[in-house]
Amino acid sequence: MEGMYATGLVVYENGLTIFAIVLLICSKLAFYTGARLVGNASVRRREFSASVIHLDETDRVFLFFLIGGSILAGAFAFSEAISVGVFSGGYFGGGGLADARGEMWSEIYSDKATASPMKSMMTVASFCLAILLPFFYRGRRFFLLFISLYSCLVVVAEALLSAGRFSLALLILCLIVSFSVALQKTRLTEVVSWRVVLVVGGMIFYSLIVFPVQRNPELPYAVAAYLSWLADAEIASWVYEIAEIPGLSWFPVLAYSSSYFSGSLDKLSFFVSYTEVGDWYTLGLYNLPIISQIGSALGFTDYYWVEIRQSIAGTMNYVGLAGNPWATGLRDFVIDFGSFGAVVVIALVGMALQACYVRSLNSMSIYWKILGVVASVAAFIMSFVSPLQIRLIANTFVALLLFILVRWVVTLATRRKSVGMISNW
Repeated sequence: MEGMYATGLVVYENGLTIFAIVLLICSKLAFYTGARLVGNASVRRREFSASVIHLDETDRVFLFFLIGGSILAGAFAFSEAISVGVFSGGYFGGGGLADARGEMWSEIYSDKATASPMKSMMTVASFCLAILLPFFYRGRRFFLLFISLYSCLVVVAEALLSAGRFSLALLILCLIVSFSVALQKTRLTEVVSWRVVLVVGGMIFYSLIVFPVQRNPELPYAVAAYLSWLADAEIASWVYEIAEIPGLSWFPVLAYSSSYFSGSLDKLSFFVSYTEVGDWYTLGLYNLPIISQIGSALGFTDYYWVEIRQSIAGTMNYVGLAGNPWATGLRDFVIDFGSFGAVVVIALVGMALQACYVRSLNSMSIYWKILGVVASVAAFIMSFVSPLQIRLIANTFVALLLFILVRWVVTLATRRKSVGMISNW
């Protein structure tokens, strides 16, 4: 992210303030320190066997509920696909994706925004089973492998129906990490060869950057206009000079794409230096939308997350910026806990994510495997947004931690009962 900002492909009007730079450095040091306090992973290497993951009776019950939730999620996705005309061709070709995305954001910024906890948990079930695909593959558990493939399709279908691209990115990232853990590899090139990376990367680059410009030569000017509307930024003049070279007319589109990474730093600097979000102290209501989600669904509280989101959008609109920016996870934690509190919380987050990852590498339980994978991806996306802001990640953490708590209580009660029976005997 910092490297992309330093390239200068996109020039931001205000630049980074000293306070934002210091705060960013402190947060990175805090995260690293928290992770180091937990310690590095010491993986116990195991020979290949069908017992890469272990399922006891309690785990089988948990897996049964995951499968049931994923099947129901697939059924709901199929019925929704029929209702919006996916199979008739009117969804993708008739502006259905744009309508779905517009409806999603209208709901988010509505005072009556609601989200079904039950549907969220069904989505979590599909997501968890999709993450377990490499482990089922390595363990030759073919029925569960089929269920995982089905769950992957469910996650993809729900992402397409809601026009949510981020869910697809999360699925891909989680599968990459999951394969590396299941195969006990630490480098991407140990999981996928350089040849595959180069071929697939080249295809993606051509599809997303080069081909759109070949089809529409006016696209470089359109993305420049959109960037100026979206943020206080413009594409650097030297980018257009390079674009004049034959065959490189797509370079401004590449520069615009880089703003997805560098723009979050600019927005972080804007919020912590020129606004009062550091004095809001919403104490977790922004980074834990599940609190508002459940409370609103049950009629106990207002949807506080939406109110905070609307305040952020209002702050940006006041200075002429478009809404929905990714302003790093640091900005999101500043809203809840202030500048100093955000650094402390980020250190705790680093400890928690590292603990989950280390435990997952040395555990054969499915829930720790899932937690370790999700923790790794959560650490990665903190450069863009707080992982707890992503409902799929936050709900997965909550569901798995609740299961671990219930499992611990059941195990403790069983042990006490066994000790009591021995004492009576």
